[in-house]
Amino acid sequence: ECCERVCAQIPECCELRWAPICVEFAREVCVQPTVTKWESVLTHLRGVGPVGLEITADGSFSEPRSAIRKIVVTFDLPIDPATATPDNVNVCGLKLGPTGAPMPVDLSGVAITVKTSDGDKKLEINFQPGLPDFARYLITLKGIRGPFGPLKPGTGGLSRILTALRGDARMDLRVNATDVGGARSLVGTSDPIDPTILNEVRSDGNDDGRINATDVGGIRSLVGHDAR
Repeated sequence: ECCERVCAQIPECCELRWAPICVEFAREVCVQPTVTKWESVLTHLRGVGPVGLEITADGSFSEPRSAIRKIVVTFDLPIDPATATPDNVNVCGLKLGPTGAPMPVDLSGVAITVKTSDGDKKLEINFQPGLPDFARYLITLKGIRGPFGPLKPGTGGLSRILTALRGDARMDLRVNATDVGGARSLVGTSDPIDPTILNEVRSDGNDDGRINATDVGGIRSLVGHDAR
């Protein structure tokens, strides 16, 4: 597909030889989409609406709210919507077993749906009822196509490691007194929460759009969970 576009503009590239000018032109016109952002998105009540937390590429991200239910991957250019299918999203997870050794997470009860939005620049991955908590996941995109064929593995970050860890308001991959105290300090001052303030979003553990005793109690009940 890329060669066809180049040859349509510079016929000599196909009629004679693939000269350096052909290579340079191909680099300019045969641009494939790349990932600009991964987010975990949940809807908060009290009029707050959907709020995304960015999933960084270093594996340090944790989702402290009710569950990982929706992942949104943003591209700088449109992708082929026909390739937005569950078969092209690979999810594997590990959790601590009874002996403390890692064991696979059973995802047989989790349904995955996939679609594009925003002019095919966003890939939305939905998990129902949500990925199990207190586990680490690797989500990898495969078979996603741009205008010039499949995206290459690793291009723009086609995978992310993330942890489902309810109560980890401070995102240090553990739930402790710091998380409890941070949420307690927001009680009565964050109703509704401000979706632009990270601490408020991460402390709203039940997604009801405010920080109250329910959130504090919920986080306190999870103290001791450590995914480091």
